[in-house]
Amino acid sequence: MGIKIHELESFCDRWFDKANSYPDDLTGDFDKFTSLYVAYNRVYTEVGKVLIAQGKVKPSNQGKYAPLPDRKSATFYIVDYYGESDLHNELANDPDCKQAVKTLAELILEKHFYLHVNYQRVFEKF
Repeated sequence: MGIKIHELESFCDRWFDKANSYPDDLTGDFDKFTSLYVAYNRVYTEVGKVLIAQGKVKPSNQGKYAPLPDRKSATFYIVDYYGESDLHNELANDPDCKQAVKTLAELILEKHFYLHVNYQRVFEKF
């Protein structure tokens, strides 16, 4: 089983176009992220199908048509498929991507951006 590249490209192109149509402000950035995530979700779903067909990943034990777990698919299986060193090199060699990753890491380290809500901190403000 292979990925139907033309169909996947067409799908992703539509969502990329949508993502690029939003204004350059906080609301637009959130909408852009959401649109890009839809494309990424489709990519890692397709990759999961290929890895199952290749026998590199066991299908879900919830049934023949149950999807693979999102978290593993989005974080591990996609890296296995693409190749960790290839992915690292591509990210490191793209100046815009490198700067975006650096900025995101700084925002997280400086506690301006949270990957999870700290509910205790939220309630302390009230």
